[in-house]
Amino acid sequence: MPSKEAIQAFRDAKFGLFIHWGIYSILEDGEWAMYGHRIPVKEYEKLAAEFNPTEFDADKWAKLAYDTGMKYLVITAKHHDGFSMFKTKVSDFNIVDATPFGRDVMAELCEACKKYGIKLGFYYSHVREWRHPMAQSLEAQGRPDVYGNYGNFWDYPDESKKNLDVYVDEFDIPQLKELLTQYGDIITIWFDTASMIRQDQALRLREAVHGTQPECLVNSRLSYQVEVDYQTMGDNEVPACGLDEAWDTPMTASRSWGYLKNDVVRPHGDMIRDLCDVVSKGGNVLLNVGPDKHGVIHEDFYREFAFIGEWLRVNGEAIYSTHPAGLHYRPKWGCATRNGNAMYLMVFDEKAEEISLTGIKSKAVSCEMLGGGECSVSQNLELSNPELRVKLTGERNEVKVVKVVFDEDVQVIDYIAPAEDGAIQLDCIEAKLHNEFAYSTMHLESGFTRNWLSEQDWVEWDFATAEDDSSYTLKLELEPGPWRVNDFGHEVDVILDGEVYSINLDKPEDLPENCGRRSVEVATVKIAKAGMHNLQVRARKIVRKNSIGITLLTVNLIKA
Repeated sequence: MPSKEAIQAFRDAKFGLFIHWGIYSILEDGEWAMYGHRIPVKEYEKLAAEFNPTEFDADKWAKLAYDTGMKYLVITAKHHDGFSMFKTKVSDFNIVDATPFGRDVMAELCEACKKYGIKLGFYYSHVREWRHPMAQSLEAQGRPDVYGNYGNFWDYPDESKKNLDVYVDEFDIPQLKELLTQYGDIITIWFDTASMIRQDQALRLREAVHGTQPECLVNSRLSYQVEVDYQTMGDNEVPACGLDEAWDTPMTASRSWGYLKNDVVRPHGDMIRDLCDVVSKGGNVLLNVGPDKHGVIHEDFYREFAFIGEWLRVNGEAIYSTHPAGLHYRPKWGCATRNGNAMYLMVFDEKAEEISLTGIKSKAVSCEMLGGGECSVSQNLELSNPELRVKLTGERNEVKVVKVVFDEDVQVIDYIAPAEDGAIQLDCIEAKLHNEFAYSTMHLESGFTRNWLSEQDWVEWDFATAEDDSSYTLKLELEPGPWRVNDFGHEVDVILDGEVYSINLDKPEDLPENCGRRSVEVATVKIAKAGMHNLQVRARKIVRKNSIGITLLTVNLIKA
């Protein structure tokens, strides 16, 4: 198993380059083109003879990562189409043996990454594969309207004839050992996706990685049943609150992962804000590009990434090797990180002239705006919920970072208290979970409740208010279920200091089954006295149609 130092090094890196590249780039329709067009295996294999990316330049790719401020690079060694982008003895359907190009791009990337101090990792699709007849790809919670659940049902329609044991033992494991012995030290095997892999199969794959390179990290898409080294969120998913473990979010820098004709690259400002948001919650960003069939990453990516790199050269100390600020809420103006006795306030609001924070117990001694600009800091430490204010001047057309230095390592109050606007934010990550029922399956995943399927389970918070006679709008924020499939019609009681507010979370006819995050208003409530309070959410009725249950993320008390 990897050491604590290896996991911490991954967490400190914060930012990596993701590359989706394969023979699918010839079709210019993303990495799922084979599945989307139901291309038969024999026809798809012919693409290899056309793949001749003579403009591929490993040095240029590694330098892009370096110039953008990325610390590692993860590339698709084998995607769902079954084509291996490296020299392998397991299958001749690989870039060296099956294409006129005939070069091992992974070996070239390995050397280029060493030159620029970039760590190398490999994406590997270990269950879902459309070429191999033994690769099962049934999903535990998939879309019922897709026959075959993302497996190759047009060539191999009979799932009963497939045997994942054969695929894992005779294909996956030998290839993983090749990847971990041919290209030096590897930071991670980034598995995708778990599907219905059995626990014993996942354990064999994990052992193949750790047994070959003990310090190589394994992500959660290996399996949801075995212990892994870090969690991977859903594609482009940013959890609403921080997680106290190593995790990453894969993000696209455009509309697609693999090369897409007429693709559009996202504005650099949006990508910078996403990076700040993820890092402020303790995660890493793996930002993806899709090179074309010639091996070229298009100039639009270079243009927008250059701005990101320039921003990080000025503000990188707010990102690398930092920790979440420890706040019990998300500031309206942006987000924050900390490192030792410094806190970094990343201001998204370009027009803000003053920002504030509550809950900081340490005494501020100075502040500066990284990259230029004027700022000043003031504090009131006498309050039960201490307040810090920062005044800002100067031009700000991107995310600006204010560095506040304190007289000690940053200390934050250890109880939930109002945010700078008086709102109370009760995240499930900070709740007390009452799941002691013998058959309870309720737990937290990505900050929200999963498998809350029993009325005997409930959640609870203690929190503080600072003012008498305060009125609030009470709302519940619910996360979408897996594949955005939900159960509707749950009935819950929200109990605030003994006062019961009952609500039907949704009426099924009001919302599509496939919907995203949603907010449900419960009531307008009044808290008479400042001090400590208690709030509970208990279920009176749970709908189990899709076995999703209640997916509670946050309870918000919004100051009237």
